[in-house]
Amino acid sequence: MIGDAEPGSDPGHVDERGESCTTHAPVRPEVMIRLALVGSRAAGLNHDLASKLQGLLMTIEDLTERLAERGEPELHRAATDASAAAQDLVGLVKSSRQLTRTSSPQRQPLRELIAESCDRAGVELAVELVDAHVQLVAAHAIQAISLAIEVAAGPGRGRPLESTCRLVEGRIELVLLAAERSTSYASEYLAIASAVLRRDGGDVRCGEGRIVIWLPAV
Repeated sequence: MIGDAEPGSDPGHVDERGESCTTHAPVRPEVMIRLALVGSRAAGLNHDLASKLQGLLMTIEDLTERLAERGEPELHRAATDASAAAQDLVGLVKSSRQLTRTSSPQRQPLRELIAESCDRAGVELAVELVDAHVQLVAAHAIQAISLAIEVAAGPGRGRPLESTCRLVEGRIELVLLAAERSTSYASEYLAIASAVLRRDGGDVRCGEGRIVIWLPAV
């Protein structure tokens, strides 16, 4: 049953029968601590980066205007490129800040959620998605789904990941065909993804050569 595990009751992840996963090794406490240390620094780091980026953007914008007035096209083009890169960094910081905020589940189009998750993981899914909506905390779900996608894709990210998607019994079932080799953080990433999605009524399960993502349809 979807979401049948109590949130926080299991630090690991399970298979499609709800039993302990035998495909991946047990979660390593030292790795979870390492990831938690990075996460606990995120809020402060995001704030520090945002402050520095604001000053950098103002400086680059001023420089771009001065170069345009002086008629130096090559330098102006370089400054414009630098401004675009800085704006991209601002976007990354904004996305990171959303992960540290407490939000309520909202209705989201499935296609948008999966597209952003694929972009986060750097992996393209070869799949025909069903036309549906989900009720999730989008920022958290995107990170969780991207972790599961990254595990399924393994080291070879330069290829579409074969997948299937269907709507069954009030939930969306996204099946990812897992690569033979996986990331070294597979167990920990799946544990985090499972915990996040279970909170909102979804889950991540491991099957034979595949990873299954369940999302609550609305």
